Amino acid sequence: RMMNKKIAHRMKLLAIMSGLLIVILSGTALAGDLPGVQQLIDDYLAATGGEDAYLAHKSMTITGTFELPAMGIAAPLITYQALGGLSYTKIESAAIGVIESGSKDDVYWEKSMMGGTKIKEGEEKAMAVRTNDLHMWLNWKDYYTGGEVTGTEEMEGHNCYVIVLTPKEGKPETSWVDTESKLVI
Repeated sequence: RMMNKKIAHRMKLLAIMSGLLIVILSGTALAGDLPGVQQLIDDYLAATGGEDAYLAHKSMTITGTFELPAMGIAAPLITYQALGGLSYTKIESAAIGVIESGSKDDVYWEKSMMGGTKIKEGEEKAMAVRTNDLHMWLNWKDYYTGGEVTGTEEMEGHNCYVIVLTPKEGKPETSWVDTESKLVI
């Protein structure tokens, strides 16, 4: 009878281990089906005009709306950027006043009614340098130590790959890339 209990116990362990192996192998197969970070960046660059178009890009103007939905705030936003680290952004709202930020040479700054005027340093400056590079997706390895595609999820009605990039300075950053259009959402 003792021998039967040992055999039954070993059979249970074998069944559990087999189940775990199937789960692990299934997870590996699923992860293997995901594209790599560089592939998704290459696809994004191709979907938005290709490397030559990016290199021809010398400046840009962005207009939009800055929103803090939980506070019921929506304000117009305008950003100007040019090669060489030049940038200027202005957000103007009756609720939060005027927020300005910009850069010239290696100086990144911000001015607001709530925070006053300050020169950005450390992680905050590193993030500003990344986001102000017109060719950031071409130069992403200059700013990040690596990244991984962690899976897929729905974002704003789009099925997206989830990319987590680890900056050389700062916390990991998550981006979502539409699985069909290859555009960053």
